[in-house]
Amino acid sequence: VKVSQLLVRDKKKDRKTTFIDDRFLKTPSIALAQAGKETLRLGQISMQTLSLSIDAFLTKSLDSEEEINKNIADLEEMNRELLAYLVKIAALELSDSDEMRVSKLHETISDFYREAEIADNMIKYTKSAQEQQLKFSDSVYNQIKLLDEKLNAQFNNVVDLFENSNKEVIVAV
Repeated sequence: VKVSQLLVRDKKKDRKTTFIDDRFLKTPSIALAQAGKETLRLGQISMQTLSLSIDAFLTKSLDSEEEINKNIADLEEMNRELLAYLVKIAALELSDSDEMRVSKLHETISDFYREAEIADNMIKYTKSAQEQQLKFSDSVYNQIKLLDEKLNAQFNNVVDLFENSNKEVIVAV
């Protein structure tokens, strides 16, 4: 048994996604709901990574660089897996509203993934600032802190909209 476990690896362990599975494709509405859960998970990791990179910039520390880079690599893989899954869902017979949801998920995934790209840029800025011994004014740091707060509040609104269909948060923005 041990030898067979070594030779035949579990495909699920190789994947970065946790909620999506091809078996759900038999029921498109469930597959779509699972893709939504995975999209939120991608967003949470993206937001955490962005916050880590902003914190690294504000504290002028590269202690979290390895974690940020690992998260970004994981997010790239999650992004690929999730988009491939959405392509499979889109190939199924869907209602008009489900087709619209697939389209919205594509947009949302793209937006969340952009956060990971910004996190990558922030850690590069931090590294560059350290190497060049750059100094920034308190105003710059305060604006970046404000940006982080607003991004976190916005993400919480997105989660509320996704999980509870609370359209009131759209007006609150």
